Amino acid sequence: MNVCQVIESHPTDEVAVTSVSTGASMTYGELRERAAVVRSALAGEGVGIGDRVVLIGATTDSVIVALFGVWGVGATAVPLDARTPTLEVATEIAAVDARLVILCDAFASEAHNATTADAMELSALTAAHPSVSGGGSTIADVEGDHPALAMFTSGTAGEPKAAVLSHLNLLSNLAQIDAHPAQVANPGDVVLGILPFSHILGLNTQLVYSLHVGVTIVLVDQFDPVHLAGVIEKHKVTTVLGPPALWAALARTPGISAECFRSVRLALSGAAPLSADIRREVAEQFGLTLEEGYGLTEASPAVTLSVGTEAPAGSVGPALPGLEVRLVDERGADVLVGDAGEVLVRGPNVFSGYLNDPAATAAVLDADGWLHTGDLAVVDANGFLSIVGRHKDLVIVSGFNVYPTQVEQTIRGLDGVAAVAVTGRPHPVTGEEVVAHVVRATGAPAAVDPAQISEEDVLSWCRTRLAGYKCPTHVAFVSELPVSLTGKVRRRDL
Repeated sequence: MNVCQVIESHPTDEVAVTSVSTGASMTYGELRERAAVVRSALAGEGVGIGDRVVLIGATTDSVIVALFGVWGVGATAVPLDARTPTLEVATEIAAVDARLVILCDAFASEAHNATTADAMELSALTAAHPSVSGGGSTIADVEGDHPALAMFTSGTAGEPKAAVLSHLNLLSNLAQIDAHPAQVANPGDVVLGILPFSHILGLNTQLVYSLHVGVTIVLVDQFDPVHLAGVIEKHKVTTVLGPPALWAALARTPGISAECFRSVRLALSGAAPLSADIRREVAEQFGLTLEEGYGLTEASPAVTLSVGTEAPAGSVGPALPGLEVRLVDERGADVLVGDAGEVLVRGPNVFSGYLNDPAATAAVLDADGWLHTGDLAVVDANGFLSIVGRHKDLVIVSGFNVYPTQVEQTIRGLDGVAAVAVTGRPHPVTGEEVVAHVVRATGAPAAVDPAQISEEDVLSWCRTRLAGYKCPTHVAFVSELPVSLTGKVRRRDL
C-alpha cells in the first residue's frame, strides 16, 4: 500500500496540474516521471522508510512532485507553509527531527535561515543525482498504518504538535468521499487549487482526492479575489472548495460578475463555520448554492458532507459512509435528537496520535478508538449535523487551529508584559479571531516603559514570531486576569 499510487493508473496525456503563475501544465505521465526522479534522488541521499522529510513551499506543482517523491520512498512528509515566520518553521522542523528539509519553490527561499537541519532546494536535490534514472526506483510498499503525513495543528501546551496520518487514514477518507451518495467529483472536472498544502483540507481533500479521481487541478499560489475570479472563468473551473473567508472576499469585492462562475457546478465551504450572510451573498451575487462539510486534521479530514443531500441550510450534512459519529454529553452518554453534544468520530480515517506526545494523544483518542473532537453539534431526525460551538480553548481562524497557550507564551516574551490570556471571538468572515488580554508589568527593569506598551507593540511582536492566522487582531489591556480558586484563568469571563 502507498498513497502515491493514486496517480499511477490515469492516462499519460491527461492534464493533472495547471499552474496559473507559470502557465505550465503537467500531465499525469509527467507527474509520475518527475515524482520518480525525486524518489530516486531521495534514495540516493539515503532517505527511506522511517525518515521524516519537511517540504516547504506554497501551493505549487513543485510541492506536489516532492510530496509524491517522499511518499514513494516510504518516508513521512511534513508540509510547511513557506509564508510561516522562520522562527515558527524552525520550531516545527526541530519537533519532527527531520532527516531532510526540501525547499520546493521560490517561496521557500527564506527558510534557509530557519533551521540547522540539512536543507536542499528541490532542483539541487534532483541535480545531485543525475546518473540515477527515475525508472530505476520502485514505489515502496508499506503497511497501512505506516505514517504518510505529520500535519501540524499547534499545541495545547504552547509547543507545536504534529498529527500522524497513515497511508490507510488518507486512502480511507478518499474512499469514504467516493462512497458518498452524491458524486463529489467527475472525470473531466477542473478543481481550483487555492488552499495551502500545509492544511489537511488543502492536501488530502483538495489535492490528493482530485488526483485520485483523475481530474485537473488549477493551482493558484497567491490570493486576490479579482484575479481568482478570472482564473475560474478562464480555466472553466467546475469545483471550488474554500473557507468562508474566501467566499466572503469574492462576494464582497466590486467588479466580480456571475459570469466568472458560469462553469462552477460545485461550490463548497469548509474549514470554518459558514454564516448565513455569506451563504446568502454568494447566492445573490453568483447564483451558487454553497454546500458545507465538517472535518478535522485528526480525521484526515472529512467527517460529514452536505453535497447531494436534503440537509437544511446551516447543516454540515450526514456522516460519510464508513465512519461512525456520536454526540455525547459530559458523562459520555449519547444525547437526544436536537440536544447539543460533543462530536466523537471513529473509523479507519482517524489518526493514530500526535508525534512524540502520548499525553496529548490520550486526551483526544480513547481506548475504544473514538476521537473526541471538542466540537459541539446537534443532529436532527434525518441524521444531519449542525455544528453549534466548541468546549475546548481552541480558536479556529479560517479553518486553522490556534491554541491560546502558544500565543500566550509568545506574548509573554515581550518586555513589559506581566500576564496575558488569549481568547477567540466570533468573526463574520473568518469564523473567529484572536484577542489578547494583556496585563502590563509595573516597576519592571525593562528597556521600555511598561506603561507605554501599546497594541501595535504586541501585534508587531507576534507578526514576526507566529503564523498570520495565529496573530491577535485586537489587544485589550486589563488590570488583572480573572482566575479560579486553583489559579486557572477563566477564559469564558474574558
